[in-house]
Amino acid sequence: MTRVSRLVIPLLVAVALCAPLRAGLIGTDQERKIGRQVADQLEKKYGLVRGDAMVQKVQTVGGKVAFFAKQDRPKVDYQFNVLADKEINAVACPGGYMYAFRGLVKKMPEEELLAAVLAHECAHVSQRHGMETLERSLGFSVLLGIITGGQSDLGNAALGVLMRGYSRDQEAQADKIGHIYLYQAGYDVGAMTRMLERLSELAEDGGGVPNFLRTHPSDESRIRAAQKREAKILLDLGSRNPPDNPPRLAVVYQSLGSEEAEVTTVGEGLATQLAQMLTGCAQFRAEFAGTRVTGEPERVAALARLAGEQGLDGAVGISFTEPPLKTEGTGRNAEVRIKLSTTMTVVPAGGTQAELTYSYATKEDKRDADEAKKIEETVKAKTDETARALAIAVLRPPTPL
Repeated sequence: MTRVSRLVIPLLVAVALCAPLRAGLIGTDQERKIGRQVADQLEKKYGLVRGDAMVQKVQTVGGKVAFFAKQDRPKVDYQFNVLADKEINAVACPGGYMYAFRGLVKKMPEEELLAAVLAHECAHVSQRHGMETLERSLGFSVLLGIITGGQSDLGNAALGVLMRGYSRDQEAQADKIGHIYLYQAGYDVGAMTRMLERLSELAEDGGGVPNFLRTHPSDESRIRAAQKREAKILLDLGSRNPPDNPPRLAVVYQSLGSEEAEVTTVGEGLATQLAQMLTGCAQFRAEFAGTRVTGEPERVAALARLAGEQGLDGAVGISFTEPPLKTEGTGRNAEVRIKLSTTMTVVPAGGTQAELTYSYATKEDKRDADEAKKIEETVKAKTDETARALAIAVLRPPTPL
């Protein structure tokens, strides 16, 4: 065994104490000790609501969203309580100690809005935001003091840091991941947006600004981000919460009749994939209804007639605004330019005007004309990309039908 100088070990300890410490280097047991001390200070400062229906509600709702947060960090046990203060706020301590203020619970009697708040706070814990913030603000020596229980005022210092809120990036991540927890727990995907809107209204009315509305971007930006995120969540997770009677759609490729056969093939493939995506997320029942050759002025009318003839709620038409495949050059210099520029129109049955018109274009790519496999792979990748973008446009609230 190699002998180590008696001077080396103290030196290594000193370096470790002075060096920046990433939150990931503190284990869950240590994090829980830090969180418990912070929680003790929080309860001492604000007091707890005990034996109340409000507490049971928070614990029940919190448990639903925490079930999915726990899948990200299985070793964390989430515990929910209510602080006896009229402040409109919520806070998550490291290690899973979760608190809603009595004022917030009263201002959000709707279960789904309360769930949105608690899902957001659970995401802070699952992503270790509290530990990241404490390490950056307090340093290792203070955290070590909290872990060992040496001084009670260290826990109070940590509480002060957490109550000041998180960084912009941390809040954005908690919005995103908490939104997923919320929907996985069975709540409406729009509840996160409505929760942020409610908190913004309460802040304007003088109700105070909760921690997660204190940092930039503004609450308006975060509301818009939540609205955009709803469609992506529905596309990825919508099959878990299918509606009872989803709208029925026909998806058609609308050709102008003067294109190459390979262009029609790409268009039909795109329409088919869009129908599969919409049906796969369970928010719509859609099916590819073939190709329709139409002139530009009658495109909307043709979709409305199709929906009415088939007894559907609406029809989706996809057309190319420019040829998706175009050969340039000759001989050895010949290349196929690949760019999917599409226009999608959604029309309700019997409608004379489009409910939704959406344009989308991929980046241009070029392949040697004789490299059939690479051309096929590129077209598939761009079709996947375009179909997803179009599906998100249909799913984005307010829905077109």
